[in-house]
Amino acid sequence: MSKLTAALVAVLLMMVGLPALPAQAATAASEAPQLTAVELVSAAQLAPGQTAKVRFTLSQPAQSVVFSYYDESLSETRQIKWSGNPGPGAFTAEASAVVGGDDYYDGLYRLSSIDVKYEKPGVDYPYVRFLRNSTYEALNVDGAGDPRLQSLDFVIKNPSRVLLVPQNTLAPSFAARMDLDWSRAVQGTISPGSWTTGVNIIKVQWVVDGLVENYGTMASTKPFVGWASSPNYGKNLKLRITTITPGFKSVSAESVPYLFVAASPSRGSVPR
Repeated sequence: MSKLTAALVAVLLMMVGLPALPAQAATAASEAPQLTAVELVSAAQLAPGQTAKVRFTLSQPAQSVVFSYYDESLSETRQIKWSGNPGPGAFTAEASAVVGGDDYYDGLYRLSSIDVKYEKPGVDYPYVRFLRNSTYEALNVDGAGDPRLQSLDFVIKNPSRVLLVPQNTLAPSFAARMDLDWSRAVQGTISPGSWTTGVNIIKVQWVVDGLVENYGTMASTKPFVGWASSPNYGKNLKLRITTITPGFKSVSAESVPYLFVAASPSRGSVPR
């Protein structure tokens, strides 16, 4: 027994002197990972306490994948995440997030982007982004982007946390002044109209013969000096104001149609 005890003590002493094992190094990718497959594997309708899951396949190793979703205010995002070190080559994994009753509003959640971070020698913090639209913004302007992301939306049923629905009581308007811009854009006063108290962030857009052009995001609903987005003379334009205020559903209101015409020596705008 004494010999066995001595042997065990000797083994323990040897283990104390051993160096710690190094952490597993991240696997480097030879090129930016491509999204070869993606699908929503959880139910299309979820309740608080349930888990949202998205399965994806990448062509190269990655260390994290983040799916960003906009709620119906179009101002706040929620994320479904995966992280790990899958080893070299293509791999399939699932990103997930538990639906918190205090975090998710009742309504539709639209996927806007997928951010993939990966390791690449000589490059600091490389990542690749896959977009639903041509930009990271929630509002679709030109329809360009990855159509696969449009199939990953889901609905949250959470009647205890509901977005307010804003009302527009005075329509937006545009009062043109004169053409001062070198690109022939028309300057004037943009009036966002009157909205429910609490609505304080808006998106300003021009609708040009039915096509939407972004102007910008404003943290105010007071009138300001702006321009028609481009020299669209001879085309019907409408000013569209879309609310993107946290706590409120996103809704839109439009002005009367305008027709910009060339005149000498200046140019004007006439409501139709």
